[in-house]
Amino acid sequence: MRTTQDYLDMMGHSLGKTPDSRHKLIDTLNDAGRALVNAHEWTWKTRSGKVLELVAGQDYVDLPADFGAVLSVTSVGGSPISIHLTSIEDIAMRRAWDNYDSLNLFIAFESGSEGLTDEDGVVENQAPVWPTPASARSDLRLAYRSKWVDLESEDPDRVPVIPRDWERSLMLFANAFAWDIENKTDPYENQALFGPTGEIQRLIILDAGKQQNHGRPSHSVMARSRTAQARRPFSRINPPT
Repeated sequence: MRTTQDYLDMMGHSLGKTPDSRHKLIDTLNDAGRALVNAHEWTWKTRSGKVLELVAGQDYVDLPADFGAVLSVTSVGGSPISIHLTSIEDIAMRRAWDNYDSLNLFIAFESGSEGLTDEDGVVENQAPVWPTPASARSDLRLAYRSKWVDLESEDPDRVPVIPRDWERSLMLFANAFAWDIENKTDPYENQALFGPTGEIQRLIILDAGKQQNHGRPSHSVMARSRTAQARRPFSRINPPT
């Protein structure tokens, strides 16, 4: 897999010159990465089985760095609780009530999906919860859609979290974005990306053909056999006496 430095080197090679001092190639690479990840609802953006830890006395749960949007959340282990997805405003209102509810947990994923930053500029991947757990009653299992996680020039060996088949598209996006910033002209990569036989269309077709795991087949031969037997539990043939 290509590293961050590989992409930066190829972007510089594509420009054929030293970039303008105001142009940070790493920022352009991250813009290109977001464009690729958001170009389509790729199946590989789906993540499941991530366990979020409910910590006693902590009024939030830490989210994965690539958390983009929630698909589902369930309780695992500990005491059974009902999970309710709500808004940050609703969480704040419930905290003002200062009532404790041992059977329900309210959680807001808005802050994590927006990628809000604190006063130090650090992204807060957190989802507030109510009530604040008095003990580790249970944990949460999260299924979510991932987002692009920014690369850093200080970590040149880091590999973007994309499938290998998507590397060429990321390079085309990165080169196109860099060319547009430097030269203010239409980059030739646009046709390779968005043409009728371009990379994005190729990847959409490739992605659509991937088999997703939906558990056991619900219409298998054995399933049909069991269903048929359930419909006729008694045979018309009398057993031997």
